[in-house]
Amino acid sequence: MKKLSNFFTFLFYFLKTLKAGSILFCCLILLTLRVNALENNANLLQDTIDSQQSQQSLFDINPIFGDYKHRLGLVGMIGFDEYGFFGLGNIGVHYSQPNHFFRLAGRLNAELETFFDIKNFSEISFGISQDIALPLFMDNFYFGVGLGIYIRSQVDSHIGSAFNFGEKVFLGYRFKKVHDDFDIELEAFVKHYSNGSIRLPNIGFNFFGFGIAFLFGDRQKADHS
Repeated sequence: MKKLSNFFTFLFYFLKTLKAGSILFCCLILLTLRVNALENNANLLQDTIDSQQSQQSLFDINPIFGDYKHRLGLVGMIGFDEYGFFGLGNIGVHYSQPNHFFRLAGRLNAELETFFDIKNFSEISFGISQDIALPLFMDNFYFGVGLGIYIRSQVDSHIGSAFNFGEKVFLGYRFKKVHDDFDIELEAFVKHYSNGSIRLPNIGFNFFGFGIAFLFGDRQKADHS
């Protein structure tokens, strides 16, 4: 129990400091790693393919989408603080499309979510977010970070404004070619909501969550139709 308590304490204080500045810092780190990886791959490929073609193919790889262009997901989250999980939940529907953020593969999301406690419905939140991701180990695994802006239907004792930010760290796995017309994706993530202290209180919310998503709309089929 003590180790579990230490784990939640670490996550709580980690997310408490995960503001927009830290997300930008993470983006710079990922950008540096991506540039280094591209330089190494370009050196290996330059003897066999044209440098311009190799650069385009590397940047076109999106570990979240593969050959698909739409993503529809369902997420479920549970709140936690330094003491562990507590009775606050979040269920949401996310729609995403692939994009590039400073040439890093990513996705642009529209998110509709509900915050609720164990006893009753609480509020609705809508937001737009930008995620960036890098492949891990194999093409199926990916890791990423995201930053979004959200409007909630009401204020509460944790966040004193309807406008707030959300920061996220996620790990995903894509099941390729589950069906001819779609793939299935699973994600685990940690997410923090706060308003950047633009209005008090600004205790914020921390969530641990899982998501399942369907990828559809094959680019290759669309191009040949």
